[in-house]
Formats: sequence, structure tokens, C-alpha cells
Amino acid sequence: MSNDARPEAFAEAAKSGLTAANAATLATCTLVGGSLSVFADVAPSGWSHVMGFVALASWLFSITLALYLAGRSTRPQEPRGLLATVADGVRLAGAKPGIAAMVVLMTAGAAFTVWSRMHSDQGNVLRSLVATQERAAAVAETAAERTAAIQADTQAIRSAVGRPATPTEMLADMGYGTGDDEVCRAISAGAIKALQLMEQITQFKARLSVALGGGQYALCIEQALSEPTRGPAVARALQEIEVSAEDIGRLYVAQMIGSGDSGALRPLEVLATLGIERDPGSRLTSARATPLMYAVWADNLLAAETLLAKGADANQTSRFDYTLGTKMASVAISPLAEAQRLGRPALEERLKAAGARAEVQQVPYFR
Repeated sequence: MSNDARPEAFAEAAKSGLTAANAATLATCTLVGGSLSVFADVAPSGWSHVMGFVALASWLFSITLALYLAGRSTRPQEPRGLLATVADGVRLAGAKPGIAAMVVLMTAGAAFTVWSRMHSDQGNVLRSLVATQERAAAVAETAAERTAAIQADTQAIRSAVGRPATPTEMLADMGYGTGDDEVCRAISAGAIKALQLMEQITQFKARLSVALGGGQYALCIEQALSEPTRGPAVARALQEIEVSAEDIGRLYVAQMIGSGDSGALRPLEVLATLGIERDPGSRLTSARATPLMYAVWADNLLAAETLLAKGADANQTSRFDYTLGTKMASVAISPLAEAQRLGRPALEERLKAAGARAEVQQVPYFR
């Protein structure tokens, strides 16, 4: 073909564009280049850079091939060099938007591969995007867990506020537990509300006894019952609880009486009522008494009435133990006899109304 005929041939090629085979070849190259770019982005770090260069080479080859095939279609019968053919392809791409778009697409793919290698913090864009998505998902999950925890805490607070407090919780707010010593403390303080709450607790069992060992017990409210300022409150507190018959009928070792003939009880006077001689060495060694007798000693009428109402035996005797020089003696005395000896008229009348008898007798020391 002469040089004068080349413009006409180019114009004709521009009208017809690429052949179907050439278009299919370029589409395949584009797909391969795109696949290699994606693989380079998701490949392990050891393969990422290698595959990046392979993808870039594929894109450059695809661009050159596209321009070569386009230039070749302008003068298919005329032998030319590669550069001349590519130059004709560039001219054809300028005249044919479809070919230009294909070349631009391939160029964009090559540019993406280069940019991915240079600007990604992990050597590839897609992996960076995946990592970013994973971080975002982790942040969202953490936020969701925190939200769930806050909601659970809020619900727990609402439930705690909304439900009524249990007797144990209310006792704790008042500074009490449910042990034996706590019961004694509540009775001694006249804490009626605390005792009422204790009565609502299934495992609660009121105990007045404190084990001393050797089968002996002390009355845990002895001191409070004997104090004039606290005695009435103790009596009212006793009305609020169910005391076992064992505790009401037990003899307790007196802690407050002391020894000798000192104190308001004047215990050595009991010996005279039985005609027992005493010498300067005579002294009280111990006293064991029922809770009812403690109420008599404390001159606490309300406590005595409460104990009688709870089943206390008005005729159960208490004991005084003495040393009389080289001898020993024990005396059993009933609550009524003790009330008469100590001058407790109100208690005397109440005990009589309960069928009490005044009894004082010497009993064997070891019993």
C-alpha cells in the first residue's frame, strides 16, 4: 500500500474498529491483569510484592498488546515495526472511544497496582481494607459488649431497687446478723424491729444460752436484764421472740452476783432461813438460776410476766452454793421465796397468781 493510501486505510480501520478476536484477546488480558492485581493484594506477605510486579508486567503487556492490535488493524497487510504499529494504535485509540476506554482501563489497573505497592501500610490495599473492616468489627463488638454489660448492670440495679429488701438485708442495714450472739445483742439493746426481722428468717432460732463448758451455761442477757435503764426494753424484746423451753428451764451460772455477802442480793441471808451456822469464812461460791429468777433479782416485773407467759415454771428452784469453813452447802430456793426475801411485792403477787410456792431447802452439794 502506498503512502498516499495510508490515511484512507486508517480512516477505514477507525470506522470498523478492532476485530472480534482482537477484542476477545484484550478482554482476556484485562481479566488476567485484574486477577493478578487482586491476587497480589490478598497474597501472603512473602508473595505480595512478587505478584505485584507480575501484575504490573501483565498490565503493561496488555496495554502494549491493545495498542499493537489497534495499530495492526489499520494496515493489516503492510509489514511494520512494533513501535510504528503501536504509534498507529495510539492514533486509532484517539479516534475510537471504545479502544481509548479499554486502554484507559488497563492503565488504571497498572496505576492501581503501583499505588498499592507504594502506599499500603501492609503492602496491599485489599488486605488493609480487610484489616480496617476487622478493626471496625472488633470495635463494634466491644461497644456492643459494653452496651450489653451496661444494660445488664442497669437491669440489676433496677431489680435491686424495685424488689423489696429481704429480712437478712434489712438486718444487715441495722447492723445485725442472725447468730446466737446477735440475738443476745438485739435483746439486750431492746431492738424489737431487729428481732421481728429475725423471726421472719427460716433458720433463725432464738437462744438465751451461752455455753461455758462442762455442761454449764450463762444467760446472755443477764447484765442488760439487771440494769434499771435497760431492763424494761429487754422485757419488751423478750415478748417478740419464741424462746425454747430448754432455754427457759435451764439453770445459768450467774456472772454478776460475785462471791461473799456483798451486793444487793445478800445471799448469805439464805443460810439463816435454814438455821445453817456460818462463820467469818462463809462465802457464796456460785449461783445458778433460771431466767425467771434473774427477773426476780432484777426486780423486772414485765420480764417475769413475759417468761411466765412463755412457759416458765414458777416453782423451779435455783441454787446457791456456799463454803462454810471446811464444809460446803447448797440451797435450793424458789422464785417466790426469793421475791419475799428481797422485798419484791409486785413480783410476789404475780408469782402467787401463777401458782408459785415459797420453798427454801438445803440440797446435796454435788447434784
